Amino acid sequence: MTSQAPDQLNVSFLRIPRLANQFDTLINSSQLAAGEFDDLTLAAQSCLELMDQYKTLHPSYQAMIDHLNSHSVSHKYSGEWISSIEQEEGLLNLKAFRKLLENDDLNQDDKSFKFDEFKKVYIHFMIKNDYQQASYFINLFSSFIQFQSQAHNHNQLVDNRYVEFFFYQFILQIYSQLWFPNNNETTTTTRASFQLGPTSEDKEKIPIDELFENEPTSSYSNPIGNNNLGAISSKIKNYDNLLKKINFYYAKNEILFNSLKNQSNDDNTISKLSDLTKKGLVRELKFFWLIKWLNVILMFEENDMNHFLENCYEILLSNSNIPNITTLEIIFNDFEFKSELLSAICLASIFTRPFKELTLMNDFGNTTNKDPRNFIDQQLIDLIVSNDGLESSIYQLLLNISELNTWETKAKLLNDQFILKIYSKLGYLLPSSNERFINNFSNAKKFIYYLNLIIDFKNFLLILSVSSKIPRLTMLKKLGYKESQSEEISNDLLALMSILNLGEQQIGYNSKLDYFFNDINQQDENLRILKLQKELNTLSSDLESDSFASLMRGILTERFFS
Repeated sequence: MTSQAPDQLNVSFLRIPRLANQFDTLINSSQLAAGEFDDLTLAAQSCLELMDQYKTLHPSYQAMIDHLNSHSVSHKYSGEWISSIEQEEGLLNLKAFRKLLENDDLNQDDKSFKFDEFKKVYIHFMIKNDYQQASYFINLFSSFIQFQSQAHNHNQLVDNRYVEFFFYQFILQIYSQLWFPNNNETTTTTRASFQLGPTSEDKEKIPIDELFENEPTSSYSNPIGNNNLGAISSKIKNYDNLLKKINFYYAKNEILFNSLKNQSNDDNTISKLSDLTKKGLVRELKFFWLIKWLNVILMFEENDMNHFLENCYEILLSNSNIPNITTLEIIFNDFEFKSELLSAICLASIFTRPFKELTLMNDFGNTTNKDPRNFIDQQLIDLIVSNDGLESSIYQLLLNISELNTWETKAKLLNDQFILKIYSKLGYLLPSSNERFINNFSNAKKFIYYLNLIIDFKNFLLILSVSSKIPRLTMLKKLGYKESQSEEISNDLLALMSILNLGEQQIGYNSKLDYFFNDINQQDENLRILKLQKELNTLSSDLESDSFASLMRGILTERFFS
């Protein structure tokens, strides 16, 4: 395994399951366009390169090599290479690692060595997709190693490495339960089975939870932002106490964590710290921000688009407390999640923002030229259009929507290649049905269908806001539909009118003459449309993810009329 600088997180191994998921998705697709084939090959090459770096084979390694061979792509991953990696894997001595943990006659440097050895074991099993073993060794390690709840100086804070350890626990839960579950394990790991303390055979040891057992959980100082780690996703609600503990840990050590930001020329404390300690402090801060980012990203998966965007902005506007490093750079560079995050932000914008604001993405109804979010928006746009990745393709969809290019919008949303591109890159992040571990092309289509309906509903309200009367077929044409498609979308629009009680606001449908009408006074127009927009946003964010297939005609109708 390659060495790392003290301030580098060395979490590139977490890309391997993501790349393998993309590869498996594309290789199993019945029809690939040239762009998707290039993505497939690049995913295989990048994933194998990381396996070589970490000297561990992911279960999909042979399929990736076979793909490169079958298309005459030059590579070094021969049978000899496989044997050399398997030989490296054989050097991992788990019994020796346990003996190392049991040795209490060690100084602090040796304890740091224990942590480094633990990380090697953890990385090995995460790459192997063996979450049960990774969970076992996390529990084992925490039963032998004590973490301090409060450090007295910078060196103690850096040596403690509690935030880093928490990150490994948190990402294991996300990967194993939500993103890349291993359905081949003989015993399915459930959320309740994860422990922060010892395994059953180590009950005599002190679990890490006891370190914070008597600490308050309802009142914290405010380390970052208005709500610490932000609103806790209900996907991980069983772990809200864990997130509170990491917030509490940050708060108790806030002065030490903030010291890099507050350093000045006459700050003797900081100036006396070694470069190694400063870099260790940077590492802990980076891990804290990654935990915060991951929690917010889960809100997108949960279809909580409003809170997802709000918390994204909160993080983006926050000071990382690391000189010359922004919170955005941490998720982009250290976790290598640039395309995924930007794509999710673009998709969430379609659900939650007025279409006229999609181009500049300066939302929330009350932004001004001085609003710092405008600066963030421009940064995001520059990043999105700087390449031809998935985020750029989705942003082009936003532009079509904002300009009411409904035919181009519909063509893109109905394009299987576009859906496949979203599925292969974001499939594990998309809101899905409540059925456990749904991650398939059908679910991606349901998500696009849901997205398409939200676009129709918003355009429907927008067109009615400037029309006193419009024939139904003319409305459908403006929405991008042919007459042959009119019945289904017409029923959806009528259901929307009922759910939002548009009749009370003088908006209705004349069935005899077959037109939609808007009889409200113009002076009340802006207030009314703003209210409808808010109601539709609330409606879309409140939808349960398993309501995609029968959005208007089934579950929603029952939800509002039962």
